[in-house]
Amino acid sequence: MTVVSHGLTILQAAAAELHRSASETQVSHVYFLVASVRKGSLMLSKLFAVPTTLIVICLAGQVSAQDKAEKADKPTQARMVSEQFAKALFLDKDLPGVMKRVGVPFLWPYGNSPGPVDKVDDLKKQIDRLLSTHDALQGTIKIHGTATYEELLGDKPADPAWNKVLKKSDQIVGLSITDKEGGGISLYILVAWPGDQASVVGFVIVPPSALKELQKKK
Repeated sequence: MTVVSHGLTILQAAAAELHRSASETQVSHVYFLVASVRKGSLMLSKLFAVPTTLIVICLAGQVSAQDKAEKADKPTQARMVSEQFAKALFLDKDLPGVMKRVGVPFLWPYGNSPGPVDKVDDLKKQIDRLLSTHDALQGTIKIHGTATYEELLGDKPADPAWNKVLKKSDQIVGLSITDKEGGGISLYILVAWPGDQASVVGFVIVPPSALKELQKKK
């Protein structure tokens, strides 16, 4: 069975199921464009009218933004999730938005005893406390570069706290938020893959000069 004929079989089965489940008041005509191969060329050969509710068909080669993010290489994923995390935490003060992008254990940089936070509920409390006691920043986010944890370490000794949240192949993203007056904050965002998706597992405030170490790895 060719790819096209296999795809046609799937579409026909889906159409039959939709026809059975659609109510009369929900019926609208949606046309499936069915492709066939003729002499090596992809041709549109047949139309099927299917009574159903609104249907969206994604053809091959059309993928969602989430699919693209999942298929991107690790540095690209790390930059994307770091920018989203920084925006949610520092600019928007969006607790749910922050929590969607973090994983545990998480290296927390504030308080009397900074270090890894192992439980999601404890991390949420820490972030909520931070958001309630600090104003939102007004500025522009810039990614300065990325490196693996191993690359950033080089010959330097590893930090035991960092070792609890990162593997050597995980990513460090250099990021700054700068306001119109030139002030702002410089950060290392720690990104790991506890599951299939990149998650922020910590951040540390660094001097602006530290971002130069990552610029050549941009």
